[in-house]
Amino acid sequence: QPLLAAGVQLSLDRPDLLEGMNRPQKFLQEHELIGMMDEHGIGTDASMAGHISTICDRNYVIVVDEDGEPIRPPKRPGSKDQRPRQKGRFLVPTPLGLAFLRAVEHVDDALVSPPIRAKMEAEVSQIADGVLDKDEVLSQSLGFFENKFDTMCAEMDEVKGVLRDTVGPTKQHLRRLRQLGCFGEKAMLAELQKDGQQPRRRGGGGGGGGGG
Repeated sequence: QPLLAAGVQLSLDRPDLLEGMNRPQKFLQEHELIGMMDEHGIGTDASMAGHISTICDRNYVIVVDEDGEPIRPPKRPGSKDQRPRQKGRFLVPTPLGLAFLRAVEHVDDALVSPPIRAKMEAEVSQIADGVLDKDEVLSQSLGFFENKFDTMCAEMDEVKGVLRDTVGPTKQHLRRLRQLGCFGEKAMLAELQKDGQQPRRRGGGGGGGGGG
């Protein structure tokens, strides 16, 4: 089989019409987020789990199973709960988390990018190694974030508008994600059947090519 190159003409053997559904990308699981944090230099082995716990406690994300159902508390000894064991621990941004992200992005999108946090982590390590002076780094960091805070205060009306337009019930948010197929076809069909709906399918054209 010769390799394809720019300008090569191909003849169409036959047209095929395929039916299917677009598949959204899966949400990150906890261990995947930890891997990405490590890759970007955010946190240490001892602090990464704490960072995830913080965003969960503040309701910026919710932990769900592979079907998009919130993770239930562990069963107590002697519990009569016969529901099957949940699989997966996916981190789904809540409406509050998305609203906070968009509000901060509105002021300065650099504040929600990995390099800022990674820079702070690196400076802490350099302070511990005696490369940087703690008071100097602290003064620079406080000045940087005070300026960002002042900017956010000056644009508070716009920030409030972003929050108002985005915040909503987390339960309804998860249900909508299941309807969109974000947790697989089984969860999507189950959710749509509750409302008597049918999934939308999109046709895609495909064809086998012959060398020309």
